[in-house]
Amino acid sequence: MSSITKSNNSVNSLTHTTDNPIVLKAVQEMQTRREVVVHTMNALMQKGIHYGIIPGTKQFSLLKPGMDMLCSTLRFVAHYSFDIKELAHEHREVTAHVKMTSRASSDEIIGTGIGVCTTMEKKYRYRNNWEGKVKTQVENPDLADQYNTVAKMAAKRALSMAIQTATGCTDIFASDPSDIERVDPSTGEILDDNELAFAKPASGK
Repeated sequence: MSSITKSNNSVNSLTHTTDNPIVLKAVQEMQTRREVVVHTMNALMQKGIHYGIIPGTKQFSLLKPGMDMLCSTLRFVAHYSFDIKELAHEHREVTAHVKMTSRASSDEIIGTGIGVCTTMEKKYRYRNNWEGKVKTQVENPDLADQYNTVAKMAAKRALSMAIQTATGCTDIFASDPSDIERVDPSTGEILDDNELAFAKPASGK
């Protein structure tokens, strides 16, 4: 049985340990996707639009426009399905599932993702209430207004995970999907202290 050794992530180095065309093709495809991800992030994405800076660090986190750009550049197609669970007191939990395919081969699933969002999360469940100069939090009386937002957030979390599994760039991507919505336009710094999508290479913009 042939063995495979790792050497500088080069497909050419595999030719000395295996001549299996299936293995070589799979590695070449993954290497190409990785190169597209890094080049797209460095050449096309703009700070504050496609990615934001994590406060206190030099890391970057991908925003929804950046996810969409990568899917377009890599010719990925995301197929969504949703499970909706009704909870007590009009709360709702949405689970989004994504199967990622390529426009070149719509029958082959190249990545999958799952994301969950619920109106029980703090930013949807509560609203600020001011009594003079005192701020308190009260239960949101208009939960139904959040149903669409919750579904979109679940979909975004699932999409982030699907991009990670489809590209295999776990050393570029952080582990969790992005909840980030607000970025300082002057600095590109993220204003929300939430889960982070994935980090941009240090050599980027």
